[in-house]
Amino acid sequence: MITSDSFIDTYGYLYNHSFISTSPFTNLLAYDDNSGGNEQFRLIVSLHPGLKYILVTTPYHGSTTGSYTVVVSGLVEVNLVLTSNASTTQMPSITTEIIDLYVVNTTSSSAWTINSQTYTPPGSSNSISYYDTFELTVPMASSYMITSDSLIDTYGYLYNCSFIPTSPFTNLLAFDNDFGGNEQFQFTVFLQPALTYVLVTTPYNGTTTGSYTVVVSGLLRVNLVVTSNGSTTQTTPVTTETIDLYVVNTTSSSAWTINSPTYTSPGSSNSISYYEIFEITVSIAGSYMITSDSLIDTYGYLYNHSFISTSPFTNLLAYDDNSGGNEQFRLIVSLHPGLKYILVTTPYHGSTTGSYTVVVSGLVGVNLVLTSYVSTTQTTPVTTETSK
Repeated sequence: MITSDSFIDTYGYLYNHSFISTSPFTNLLAYDDNSGGNEQFRLIVSLHPGLKYILVTTPYHGSTTGSYTVVVSGLVEVNLVLTSNASTTQMPSITTEIIDLYVVNTTSSSAWTINSQTYTPPGSSNSISYYDTFELTVPMASSYMITSDSLIDTYGYLYNCSFIPTSPFTNLLAFDNDFGGNEQFQFTVFLQPALTYVLVTTPYNGTTTGSYTVVVSGLLRVNLVVTSNGSTTQTTPVTTETIDLYVVNTTSSSAWTINSPTYTSPGSSNSISYYEIFEITVSIAGSYMITSDSLIDTYGYLYNHSFISTSPFTNLLAYDDNSGGNEQFRLIVSLHPGLKYILVTTPYHGSTTGSYTVVVSGLVGVNLVLTSYVSTTQTTPVTTETSK
């Protein structure tokens, strides 16, 4: 994740290999203005070792002057060097924490045969190639690594939502041939839950037949199902390792009272509901589970950066009523350091009063602060670790 930090409205452009100022669309990989909040850019991209990337920064209002900081967040420290010829106060790179995002492998084996479907793959010199399709869904937003394992030279293509063999560039997200070594494809991509991805596999030499295995690595097991109607030797997807992502709990207790602020909550039948606001920041990127614990039926809404009570759908990231059981909300979300999240809690029956506890679970403790200015019974946030 590449973000800016400044009092100035910033814009960021990321290029592959080189930047040509007279041809600014050449080699352009990604660009952004305000996704980081506070008029700061944020780019979430899959980068590869051995390649050079160029980040171009500019003020949104072109002739504005002033200072800014670039923050690159990932599993390990990166090499980030200012190369433009200007007077600067460049800061050294800092690494805050390292975790392995690829500890759980989901595998599925298949084979290209003379009965496999055929098409003309994008960017290939083969007029006809055998192919298989896999449907891929993930349980949480995160980075995933998709590789092949075969004695055959393989090619992989990842599509968003659907694959149209007669239009192979439509919905194409990523593709690779040899990045995994030994003539195997490998790509690292950021995937989202509730979306369907289609992986298309093909032999690099189009009509080669033989077996292969697809491996999807991430923090959690994924759903990987072969969907092509060819003769295959598919095996049941296998997970080789598991990790508990929610071993550290940060809790904060409060209460809705007759002094709590009120608003009309999104999607609710209540015209008026009490509510409270918590600010959440995290130290490492990862999956976090946010739940309530109360005798009251609760509702939770998570916002990116800010909450506007008169416009409750603005900045809304996730919301829930009963997924936690016993009429408690539960949100499972991917959160990033350097960003501020707002949790709004409300009783499902708007004018109900009483106490409750918010629990945020993750790999490490988080910063969880009640920020609504009302009479509450807030306790100091407590971080605990669950036993394994």
